[in-house]
Amino acid sequence: MAVIEIRDVTFGYGGDPILRNVDCAIGEGEHVGLVGANGVGKSTLLRILEQDGTEARIAVVPQFFPEGITGSAADYAIADVLALREQLRSLEEEMARNDGHALARILDCYGTVRERYDAVDGDTAEARAEALLSRVGMAHAVDTNVQSLSGGEKNRLQIARALATRPDLLILDEPGNHLDLWGLAWLEETLASLPAALLVVSHNRYLLDRVATRVLELRDGALTSWSGNYSAYRAARLREAVKGATDARADRKHLERLEKQVAYLAQLARSVPDPAIGQRLKARRTQLRMARDTARERPDLDEARAAIRLDAKAVRSDVAIELRDYTREIGDRTLLAGASALIRTGERVALVGPNGCGKTTLLGDIVERGAWDDPHLRVGPSMRIGYCAQHQEVASPRTTLVDLISGAGGGSRDRVFALLSRYLFAYADLDRTAASLSGGERNRLQLALAEVRGANLLILDEPTNHLDIPGREAVEEALLRFTGTVLVVSHDRYFLDTIATRVIAFEETALQSYDGGFSDYWYAAGRAAAGYAAAWRTASGRDTVGGVGAAPTAPPRARTPGTERTIEERLLDLEQERTTLERDLTRAYERDDLERARRLSARLDVVSRHYASLYDRWT
Repeated sequence: MAVIEIRDVTFGYGGDPILRNVDCAIGEGEHVGLVGANGVGKSTLLRILEQDGTEARIAVVPQFFPEGITGSAADYAIADVLALREQLRSLEEEMARNDGHALARILDCYGTVRERYDAVDGDTAEARAEALLSRVGMAHAVDTNVQSLSGGEKNRLQIARALATRPDLLILDEPGNHLDLWGLAWLEETLASLPAALLVVSHNRYLLDRVATRVLELRDGALTSWSGNYSAYRAARLREAVKGATDARADRKHLERLEKQVAYLAQLARSVPDPAIGQRLKARRTQLRMARDTARERPDLDEARAAIRLDAKAVRSDVAIELRDYTREIGDRTLLAGASALIRTGERVALVGPNGCGKTTLLGDIVERGAWDDPHLRVGPSMRIGYCAQHQEVASPRTTLVDLISGAGGGSRDRVFALLSRYLFAYADLDRTAASLSGGERNRLQLALAEVRGANLLILDEPTNHLDIPGREAVEEALLRFTGTVLVVSHDRYFLDTIATRVIAFEETALQSYDGGFSDYWYAAGRAAAGYAAAWRTASGRDTVGGVGAAPTAPPRARTPGTERTIEERLLDLEQERTTLERDLTRAYERDDLERARRLSARLDVVSRHYASLYDRWT
């Protein structure tokens, strides 16, 4: 039975519609992921679903916390229930004042509101608020004013408010915003176990893998449904693209044969005055015209992707970054005390740690203070730093793109456009100011600046923020080709799995190095160890960004050796193989090597099924 359903919806804001004849239905308890490039209309579709007039209880967790909200976290969590309670109180006062013909209308309205209030168990709202806040790691903030909460805490608070209404359908728009890696793991666990129906919009590929049982893809105004999680959708889409390209190649060869026959008959008809040849020529021309009308085109595998080219300049040092006995304090809090770390030239290192531990501060210090002769923050003498800041301080707000890139060594206006066009900027964008750019555009601009400056040391703080999945994949491809050194902070585990060759983790006030990729570190740290969610919720109550004590340390170590560790190792191998297969399949498709693409597609199916089965056993 469908919780919500829309049929044949077309919608636009003038000009071509962004939704064309869209059908969408979500069943009871179904968990659905919605994917699509930035700007295709995902938020519009969410608003239409939210306002479709259904009798189902729908709760929405928006991408951004609303401005101007005050009061305690507990009051915000049950604000919808409190609003119903206020309506009841107001209607009771009206009933006391009216004993005439208006009373029937007031009683009818009161009955409707009372029914909604009882459905969410309004009389126990305050007690449930505390329980819900504890469930989302906010027990410490029951009486805290929402204005003093961190971004991650506000995100969790919005989820608590949505759960307080006991929805039939929970709609979440980028629910992982501002959550660290451990918070995202908690979010995966919470959403995956939720009995209500879910519709999740996210560019976080692992979140969609863990939560979604079906994926809706919005593309060119049409909505297509794919069974399974994100990886299953990705594999099926790659497989369909390969089949479509094979069909298109067959049609192209058929057209070439017909064209040769038409050309031969046309030449023959000119030299031999035979009516039969003319009739055959006419028939072949008709056949060719019909074949052209029905010929299948090679499908586009992805939306437009930035063509990022990061060419590292030669270096003279084996050392890219070295921390020696480095201490950093903010106010009366110590982030690092006598910390040491070494990053060698050519490494791709992920810097991880919970929110508020000091990752962004450390990156900023390296950029601003790092030098070869600094006793504590050494940066190799031939290093050219390309910095992508989390808060995207690209340039003065009034600086135009052409002036910014030209001033960094980009050359003439035409050369600047040639560069920026690869980062998906139009010619008209050259005279836009930095202040006018969206978050995704600013991230692409920061990468363009790194390319212009010939950076051989990339320091990246959340480089995939605001980017859609094709944009994230473009950054991954560029970093995999990059021969320089990368130090990156990201909450996108898929991204870190793809590019990191080593992990440096904040542990208390020290830095600890872990050899291998990110998943090696993640599994070793007990991604789904028993008691993990409770441990994270307890730790998150000390989130310093929210103003309450010290930041949480890494999650608990996995407690069960033996068989479980063997499964972890197999999962790690399968994750890495699946990522490699997807990348190789995409490259084979782009090179039109369809035989290789078919072989890779078949192997990807086997690996994906094996991974899904093994992950179910592990969890």
